[in-house]
Amino acid sequence: MTYTKRISILFILLFWTFSPFVAYSQVMCAHVFAGAPVSISLEQAAQSILEATKAYQGSTFNQGRLLGKEDYYVVSIFPELEVQTRQLSLLTIARYLKDNKALLDSDKSLAVGTWYDQKSQSVFLDVVKLVDARLPNAQRITEDLARRYQQLAYFDLKKSEEIRLDNP
Repeated sequence: MTYTKRISILFILLFWTFSPFVAYSQVMCAHVFAGAPVSISLEQAAQSILEATKAYQGSTFNQGRLLGKEDYYVVSIFPELEVQTRQLSLLTIARYLKDNKALLDSDKSLAVGTWYDQKSQSVFLDVVKLVDARLPNAQRITEDLARRYQQLAYFDLKKSEEIRLDNP
């Protein structure tokens, strides 16, 4: 390797390591079950969440990617972190991701969920728990979590269906 290439690589590494913009905007992620590391910027994550929420009236974002019709139940287990807004914006989502990054990084089964509530005409952002629907008693486990955290419902990602609790 030439001297010039070494200096260039060193400069890039130093810039990357000490750049406050990069430190603020990079979210290092890994696919929850694929094992492949993914790096996505805070802005890209917020844009993906915003677009999915507008298109589908909700989204589930986990470890650098939006989840589609995958075999999970989704339930909010941090009601104190819930944010309600009538006008969802990139800034609101980016702040939410940044504020909850440590928690989300601590457990790969946690995700950011959004959903549109027709009644209040508001969008909710939550940190949600993913429960693998292929596990024995997964639906019962999810329903127990929903009751414990005083939720009215949980969501079946594969069926794209809200499941309301009879007696929350």
